Amino acid sequence: MNHFLKKLMKLGLNSIIGLVKFKKAFQFILGFILLFIFIEFLSYAFFLPDSGSILIALKFLFNEGILLHDISVSSARWIIGWSVGSSLGILFGIITGRNKIIATFIEGFILILRAVPFIALVPLVIYIFGLAESGKFFIIGWASFSVTWAVIHESSRKVSQMIYWRSRSLGVNKISWIFKIMLPHINSSILSALRTSLSLGLIVVAVAELSGVYEYSASHWWSEGIGYRIFRASDQARDDIMMASILVFSFLGITYDFILSSTWKMLSSVRYYFKKKSIIKKIKMLTEVSTNKQEILLTSAADLEIRNLSARYSDFKVFDDFNVELKTGSVLSIVGESGSGKSTLLKSIGHFNNGDLQSIGTVLLNSNEIDKVSSSIGIVFQEPALFDNLTIWENVIIGNNIRAIEDKILALNLIKNFGLLDKLTEKASNLSGGQRQRLALASAIANKPLLLLLDEPFGALDAITRHKLQRFFNEKINGKITSVFVTHDINEAIIIGNKVIVGLKKGKKEFIINNEKDVSGFEFTEQFVGLKKSILSALEND
Repeated sequence: MNHFLKKLMKLGLNSIIGLVKFKKAFQFILGFILLFIFIEFLSYAFFLPDSGSILIALKFLFNEGILLHDISVSSARWIIGWSVGSSLGILFGIITGRNKIIATFIEGFILILRAVPFIALVPLVIYIFGLAESGKFFIIGWASFSVTWAVIHESSRKVSQMIYWRSRSLGVNKISWIFKIMLPHINSSILSALRTSLSLGLIVVAVAELSGVYEYSASHWWSEGIGYRIFRASDQARDDIMMASILVFSFLGITYDFILSSTWKMLSSVRYYFKKKSIIKKIKMLTEVSTNKQEILLTSAADLEIRNLSARYSDFKVFDDFNVELKTGSVLSIVGESGSGKSTLLKSIGHFNNGDLQSIGTVLLNSNEIDKVSSSIGIVFQEPALFDNLTIWENVIIGNNIRAIEDKILALNLIKNFGLLDKLTEKASNLSGGQRQRLALASAIANKPLLLLLDEPFGALDAITRHKLQRFFNEKINGKITSVFVTHDINEAIIIGNKVIVGLKKGKKEFIINNEKDVSGFEFTEQFVGLKKSILSALEND
């Protein structure tokens, strides 16, 4: 039965692929038919050459060697100008999109220059460069740069601040941040920018060649081109050659766009294929090694002391003078109403500040003050901030504290415990909401932080998975990683925490919970029911 279902699914998949390919082929065939009709209409209405005359002109250009020469020269100008301009556009787009100081100085300048139509620059370029090829490269490159920069600048700027904070909390260095996280994150925007700039570059090639080039000579390969051929044909009343050259531009644009898109997809597929093979090989090796070792346990933890911590957004004070102490490995649960500042507290503790949040106070781990985002503090946000273009395995081991083989075995065990082993080589973007939250939690724990901040990490999970992870947290993390756990669920706060705080205002209520509680049956005891009533009463009076 299973074999039959697999064959049926494979047949269905092949049918879908076949339909997609047929649709594309049909679109091109229909396009050629409509183009033929359009050319015949122009011939009838405006006395332009018909399709037959254009084909004869193309044959003439080919036989004389003119067609291949024009395509070669125009393509060379196009690709050189586009590749230099778009590469610089990507580079500057990333810089201005991610660095506010540099953006302050040069973004306005670039925006002013971008507002100038590239056609208006042609006389200036001819004045500076004459008919030299450098002028054509410049104007093609500038047009490609301007559109690429705009797309990449905006895409880079919109990379979630939480993605950046998560990478900082994992200790990811700047090189890895750019090449392993940010560039893959804006991958689709880069392709879109390259395709757009490629199309615009072709337009500029035509304008540049119409504006002035050297006529062909044996000693001057950089001469003429498709745009020049259009200009000369029009000047000599050779409408057949003019129309043929216009169509060559069209087919050239389609061809290069197809090559770019296909190459991009092929390289992405090849890279992902070898990445999967490499991960499978590593997991096999780690599995073999781990069978000869005892279970590797988490051992990172620290005493936490928070002194006089206050936070505000502009003139709005969120909380003031918050103080708490936690012993090594203890878990503090915080409950409160929505908007009471629980998430802001976590951001203030970890210094996850994008400029809007103003916080003052002291955070000490093992008596050492933490005054910036550090890999000593891990965080799991309410909305999981994952590196979507990385695989599950890459997301978990990207932290700078995961280096030794024991660290990777621990990471693998965490993935197993969080039920993600069968998706190890999949990209994080393919996961469901609950799976994403589990991955974020596994990644934060694997980096072995001294302090773990959790903003409703189980909120998006189903009841069974939530219960399993609560139990896992108590068995594997409680007592090993000092944690601050924010939740709306009173039951969860009691089950997870060694201490529960209600509200963040002065006079907040604190409840100490028996550290030796039996989690499996604790929620059915009189102690649990009494604590729940007391916490609920405190919430109502907060």
